[in-house]
Amino acid sequence: MKIIRSNENPYGEKPYGRETKALASYKFSDPIDSVIFYHSKLPKGEFDEHFHSESVEFIWFPEGGKITVNGTDYVMENWDGVILEPGDSHGFQGDCGPITHLAVKLPASNDKVTVE
Repeated sequence: MKIIRSNENPYGEKPYGRETKALASYKFSDPIDSVIFYHSKLPKGEFDEHFHSESVEFIWFPEGGKITVNGTDYVMENWDGVILEPGDSHGFQGDCGPITHLAVKLPASNDKVTVE
């Protein structure tokens, strides 16, 4: 698991006045054959605790939010993110208001395991 703080990555200037920043970088050891992208709206900011048995998941919080990873709570500022390895338990319980997050999971397998 790795927390990515957006304010630690500066924008770089590009042609035509465009500014770009790298949100995350990750080196895969095995070939990836599929990817799935999620845009989740969480009205109370809650989502079930679970992990993925084989997928790596990248989650970004464009407007901030909260997440619990492996039993530790994290407050996420605008555009902070997290890289989750297979087996990293994540979710959030507790009404903290609406949260939107964007997730990318590779590979796009049905490997979600709910934590009881």
